[in-house]
Amino acid sequence: MSKIILCAMLAFMLVFSVCACQNNNTASATTTGASSTTLPPTTTATTVVAANETTASATTSLATTAASETTPTSEINTPELAPVTLLIAFGYTNNQPREEALVADELSKYTQEQLNVTVELLPLHVSSWVSTANLMLASGEKLDLMSTLGLPFAGTVASEYLLELDDLLDAYGQGIRSALGDYIQGGVISGKTYAVPTIRDLATTNGPTFIVEYMDKYNIDFDSINDITDLTDIWTEIKAEEGSGFYPLFVGPSNTDQLYGGLWDNLNNSLGGIDYSGDPDTVVNIYETEVFANRVQLVRSWFQAGYINPDAAISQTTFINMVTAEVRTSCAYYSQQKPGQSENQSRTSGVPLLGKALFTPIAQTSNL
Repeated sequence: MSKIILCAMLAFMLVFSVCACQNNNTASATTTGASSTTLPPTTTATTVVAANETTASATTSLATTAASETTPTSEINTPELAPVTLLIAFGYTNNQPREEALVADELSKYTQEQLNVTVELLPLHVSSWVSTANLMLASGEKLDLMSTLGLPFAGTVASEYLLELDDLLDAYGQGIRSALGDYIQGGVISGKTYAVPTIRDLATTNGPTFIVEYMDKYNIDFDSINDITDLTDIWTEIKAEEGSGFYPLFVGPSNTDQLYGGLWDNLNNSLGGIDYSGDPDTVVNIYETEVFANRVQLVRSWFQAGYINPDAAISQTTFINMVTAEVRTSCAYYSQQKPGQSENQSRTSGVPLLGKALFTPIAQTSNL
């Protein structure tokens, strides 16, 4: 019985990553009720097993049992298994996924037949995801699988909220190890695996996304945009034509970091990092680097010239709100770029959009 449940949990690590993609340093013990401390969100979106009070004592011990047994899953008599429900929590942006119930039902049809396991999905909006997930973990509320999106991964491990997965991966997850290759190290802390990176775009790039209407109006040629500095003349032209109340580039707290993409790997802490223009094996203070200074000066010059909305640091407006507004005050925003990104955002907003990647995709610590 224990092995079947753990097999199901491992299987869902990869299955759930597909479901979730349709929408990427605390300290206490799970069973003591100690409070946790939330640090600034990261971009990590790794599927993990949560060791909550309702499941920790069982699943932690079962991990050892599962690793020591070698009976293939196919040889276990499924009808003899007691029914089990797995609760999977994940964050979503914009509108709540409409297909979640259908996805859960279809997954459950398979897992009930194979393992007598029912799947329940718990979608939470990203605006409340970190606080809700931390509360569930700290209180011992039932939770079996979750994404670490926005959570401080190292601290969540230190709080003993997550189970060690090495025994399970050794026994049942060699396919997972093979599929992820070196990327599986993204879930390793102090030599132990606590999470499995989801199968998705593990290397990212970014750049500007324009409302197509304005591209046509100003004859913007993406072939002429090869570096972020090439955007200055475009902003200048648009600003002069649209007037003082128009800010060509929309920036908000959620996408400010995108303006600094491709310069360094911040190692998921935004303090020390690897400067891509320097020694790849040396961690430096990114705020002391020349590349940081140059980028800050560029973005600051845009802000002072009125190319960026004046409330950028506190704006609650999303890019969807911006592009769908009846009276627009911006025509572009800076975001992650990947195949299908423009099409997806165009469908979401109902407004034709087109983005341009400005550097070769890079795999960073925070992508895992």
